[in-house]
Amino acid sequence: GSTVGGAEGDDARVNVFLRLRPMSKLETSRRSRSCVEVHEGSEKFTVNSHLDGEYDFCYDRVFDNDASQATVYKHAGAPAVSKLLSGINCCIIAYGSLSSGKTHTLMGILPEETFRDNTDASSILQGSLPQDAGEDENTGIAPRLIKDLFNGMTGCPSSVKFTVRCSYVAIYLEKIVDLLEPNANKTLSVYEDLKGVQIDGASEACCFNETDVIALIHRGKACQSVISTQMNISTNRVHSIFIIKVEQCNTKTGETKIAQLYLADLAGSEMNTKSKGQTMPETKIINKSLSALGNVIKAVTEGNVQAPYRESKLTC
Repeated sequence: GSTVGGAEGDDARVNVFLRLRPMSKLETSRRSRSCVEVHEGSEKFTVNSHLDGEYDFCYDRVFDNDASQATVYKHAGAPAVSKLLSGINCCIIAYGSLSSGKTHTLMGILPEETFRDNTDASSILQGSLPQDAGEDENTGIAPRLIKDLFNGMTGCPSSVKFTVRCSYVAIYLEKIVDLLEPNANKTLSVYEDLKGVQIDGASEACCFNETDVIALIHRGKACQSVISTQMNISTNRVHSIFIIKVEQCNTKTGETKIAQLYLADLAGSEMNTKSKGQTMPETKIINKSLSALGNVIKAVTEGNVQAPYRESKLTC
């Protein structure tokens, strides 16, 4: 299964949700059976091992393999909208092993993919998409959240003016690459200022509606595929992070708020023993960055002032 970190509780700094994937075709053909039981209340599940017995695990919420995308979004994604509009930074992270459903959970089927046959590909890269693109039942957390975010901004008083800027970056072998300007051929760095953590040199696109943001996601995904082909690497060996920056100004009071949302689709984790040849150093670096992320999350949940953010590009 895949793990999604969100913010369901108002007081919680980190929430962890577990989503169990359905059986694969291979598992079904072998007549395998599930060894996991999700308990009533959806916060606890049991793994029944014939060799080692039963083990119980607890999360903020557990989604069984038949849970809908809408249900997952309701608990793991929707609460971030109100936090963003309140000026609170948020991060939603999809973490799990290879082929566990991370990208499906976070992105799913993007709205305009349903209309791809009727849409000129060049218009997608230029940021122009069909205005009537509907929401598919397989639509993931990100597009649902983006839609609700713009609806939420529309419902705010007319005196509050919003500016939305988006960036899309990838991290491969501890190097940050701009997915919206891949031809720039430069490695980006990270710094922190009064507005928060910034990626120096990352391009930002001003977005006026949901359609603009979805177009950028498609553009970044297309560029990531090209880069992966050129470098002869798989896209599941790369951490990809889509960043939404929301700035708001109240023209009556002069109050300003700035908040950022990070949507992180992490590279798949795996054991070093499964890696061979070129993928061995990749696996070591990926696992090191995921370990660094775990250390930061542990420090944050324990309330430590000095969290080890600088251990990896993923966490700084």
